[in-house]
Amino acid sequence: IGRHYILTGGVEGLKETYESLVSRVQSFGRYNFDMKKHPVVENLFRSGSFEEYAKAVCPKEQQHLDPFQYNFILQIPGQTVALHLDAPYYTRADRWTFPQWLLVAMTFSGLFQEEFIHQV
Repeated sequence: IGRHYILTGGVEGLKETYESLVSRVQSFGRYNFDMKKHPVVENLFRSGSFEEYAKAVCPKEQQHLDPFQYNFILQIPGQTVALHLDAPYYTRADRWTFPQWLLVAMTFSGLFQEEFIHQV
């Protein structure tokens, strides 16, 4: 997907140099797994309105919300997040134990749905 963005300018069809397109997607990101480090994030995840909106996009049979990860992404004007698929999680497979391309292939194969962890 990243290669496609650089070669074509992404969904927007940006007509820029290679260097410019690469610089657009190099944001500052941080994965976080401990909500207690940032009480404002913990308060957000526990707020009634957040839970209401999150449940609105979840299937009715999967209304349990268990925030286990949140990301901070800092971008300056002109930067973007290229169209992408977030790394899937499974009960015994994640981005730290398998390459992300394999996790995505596992998802689209449909063979591992019993271990798939749905994300919002």
